[in-house]
Amino acid sequence: MKKLYTRLEIMNDVKTAWVIGKYTFIEILKSRVIYNTFFLGLGLLLISYVAAEFTFGVPQKVALDFGLGALSLSATGIAIFLGGSLVHKEIESRTVQMILSRPVKRHVFMVGRIFGMSALLVINVLILGVMTTVMYFILGGSFDVLILWSILFSLLEAVVMLNVVVLFSMVTTTTLSVIFSLLILILGHNISNSLELNAVKSSPILETVIKVYSYIFPDLSRLNIKDFILYENSLSVLYLCKMTIYGFFYSIILLCISSVIFSQKDLE
Repeated sequence: MKKLYTRLEIMNDVKTAWVIGKYTFIEILKSRVIYNTFFLGLGLLLISYVAAEFTFGVPQKVALDFGLGALSLSATGIAIFLGGSLVHKEIESRTVQMILSRPVKRHVFMVGRIFGMSALLVINVLILGVMTTVMYFILGGSFDVLILWSILFSLLEAVVMLNVVVLFSMVTTTTLSVIFSLLILILGHNISNSLELNAVKSSPILETVIKVYSYIFPDLSRLNIKDFILYENSLSVLYLCKMTIYGFFYSIILLCISSVIFSQKDLE
């Protein structure tokens, strides 16, 4: 009987999280973010085409480089700047208190909000990803499976940063959570390269600090495989799968930490 109750409870929590996620998705859609993404995609196509016309030899690679870069920037930008207020604004407006009084478990509410926002990121990445690859093929590019992996990794990076900014928003203000997340984003893309600097190699303490940082905070450079595509280098399927698991589980861990903090947070 206890197992049956547990299963029913889990199913109910999943259903509740789904409903919260759906309304979160609809709520963000009303802010016309997707429309902006669509127009950004059109602008991306135009700029990529113009830039490619002024490039001799490999116009398709120029378009792909520009497109994948804009895609990643757009997805992480939306994740950070909208994610900073994703839960925090519900607390400030006291809307969350009405939702939790139904009753809805706090961790279920958190999961629903994150999933709803993640769904928007999926749509954003799909739109820009399709437009980027279309322009790439129009300009004579050949299919490379790493392009699909790069688009997937851009989505994973955005989801990781979404969870980072939500976690920061649980312990600080919206503005500071955005600032801290941008700092994590910048460091995450440069932390691996910094280990190759002579100044770091000559200082064991600094090298240790950077290594510890890379173990605790997200090493986003692992998810950036754009150079491998542009220079036609290969990556093993094992590496690609490991990085997918890395991004997925890092997001899950951050979500769990945010849920625990939110469960203990005084909403009065």
